[in-house]
Amino acid sequence: MLVGAAILLISILSAYFYFMVNDPDALRSESFKLSKMALEKGMMGDSIVGLVDVNALSNEPRSPRVITQENVNG
Repeated sequence: MLVGAAILLISILSAYFYFMVNDPDALRSESFKLSKMALEKGMMGDSIVGLVDVNALSNEPRSPRVITQENVNG
């Protein structure tokens, strides 16, 4: 039983270090990923208002296009 626990711990730590080196985004939370994608696409907002396209703000100051999280993903 102790050997099984040791193998499990080594497997988990190995996977963590593998992804830490090769794909750090895989270890981040979903909310962090959504925020990062919104920043990369030039959007701003919060959890109350939602995301607003910054380009829409500069072109149409009275009616910005509000974007939901579903639109950010796809």
